[in-house]
Amino acid sequence: MTRRGARRPKLAKRKNPAAWCHEVEYLYTFGPEVADIAAETGLIPDENQQWILDQTFGYDATGRPAAFEVDLIGPRQNIKTSSIIMMEIGWMYVTEEPFILHTAHELDATEEAFIDLRERLLDTPLLRAELNPAKGDRDTPGIYTGNGSWEIWLLNGTRLKYKARGKDSGRALAADKLVLDEGFALQNSQVGSLYPILTTIPDAQVVVASSAGKLYSSVLRDHRHRGRNGLTARQFYAEWGDRQPWIGCKSRHCNHAKDAVGCALDDEKRWAEIMPAWGLRVYPETIRNMRQAMPPLEFAREFMVWWEDPPNGDSSGVLDLNQWADLRDPSAPAPGRVVVTLAVSPDRERSTIAAAGAHPDGRTLVVTTTRPGTSWVVEALAALYEKRNVVGKVGLRPNSQAGALIGDLTAAGIKVEPITSVNEGQATAAFIKGVEDKRIAHVGQAELDAAVANATTKITPSQTEVWDPRDATVDISPVVAASTAAFKWAATSKTPPPAPRRAAGSRARRGSEVASAGF
Repeated sequence: MTRRGARRPKLAKRKNPAAWCHEVEYLYTFGPEVADIAAETGLIPDENQQWILDQTFGYDATGRPAAFEVDLIGPRQNIKTSSIIMMEIGWMYVTEEPFILHTAHELDATEEAFIDLRERLLDTPLLRAELNPAKGDRDTPGIYTGNGSWEIWLLNGTRLKYKARGKDSGRALAADKLVLDEGFALQNSQVGSLYPILTTIPDAQVVVASSAGKLYSSVLRDHRHRGRNGLTARQFYAEWGDRQPWIGCKSRHCNHAKDAVGCALDDEKRWAEIMPAWGLRVYPETIRNMRQAMPPLEFAREFMVWWEDPPNGDSSGVLDLNQWADLRDPSAPAPGRVVVTLAVSPDRERSTIAAAGAHPDGRTLVVTTTRPGTSWVVEALAALYEKRNVVGKVGLRPNSQAGALIGDLTAAGIKVEPITSVNEGQATAAFIKGVEDKRIAHVGQAELDAAVANATTKITPSQTEVWDPRDATVDISPVVAASTAAFKWAATSKTPPPAPRRAAGSRARRGSEVASAGF
């Protein structure tokens, strides 16, 4: 389908404009042409969507797209998905891009996006006629439906591929346009795999669409930081959301419960200001129903666009440093018995032994020792077993760098308990919750404090939240070891143990020596 001459659209005041935006400068745009074709499928863009199309399909004086990055953040079922469908229609039928790759975090979300566009094309004779009969399935020429991968082919050579994201998704591909739906789940490894496929494409663009970010959404937070502050010239950024999240409730201690009086989550005036489709495709009664049906904080994130930000202003860590500071007890006495765990940094530059036991007030006390390298570990653990009443085996992850020490530990008579990936996820979640609920205690150690301040998490393919050790500039092995030790201690029998073993002639250690854990 040959594109017509591009136009410069008339600018009109938009209803419910984005709360934050950064526009790109373009000379001309194919946005109106894309809107015309999309309208054939029943997708008639509203003012905000026309603005998005004008920005996305705007070109500079060199003939390349003015926007390399297109970021759309907003409430669910308002503007993102329909805008992406319009973009993809435009890329296929107006600018005729050779290859478009659409990815989402979940397989189901990827399939639903494909089905939506497929049905629109099949129901629109003008566009259906452009499907390539030499490709695709027998029943739907030009459209291929596979197991976890779907494709649409046009006679002009355009191909649109849908695929769920994985760690290395797209590494062997070279796309002209890349769509990353469910951007809150984007991880650095996926960006490292997907973005380079655009390197040799002069007209390359990447679209990120998402509701508000979660604690682990570090990639999306980077887009937000640049977009809200206008730091990247070729980034078109549009975010619809609450300008004053987490405040506005009548009660200072509002828990946002469904029956809370004067809760900001029930403020329908806010709803109307936040949602770009308010009164067009989204109506008050529907949102009232969602408010009652959904967990409060999920409603806040999905419809009010309240971000789950890390609690520390200048730190990327997921743990609240103020809460962590409140848990400090430098005079805590050494526990009568402890469990121990071992963690080694990915580059083997540092190792941490953690011990966990009972604090006098019932909390779990964690102490760590972190030193360079790994050569000291076996001797230190042997001494710890000799001088302290250590319960059970040393916990470590066999598939981590600590696993390389299993042979030496066994030779020294030290038994090892494998920490599984399931245990790792349980330990991470329990430690974060333990800090929030004030069930953890520590003595204030620089290495552990630094790890806590910088420890981030990631989501595994099995949807488990675990510590993320991939930032080589930060050693988080102290918090990895401490969390697994705390988890291991929680699972330890409460049966009173035998009296602690002590080296001949040794005296009981003073409480102030707990910070060295007997090493």
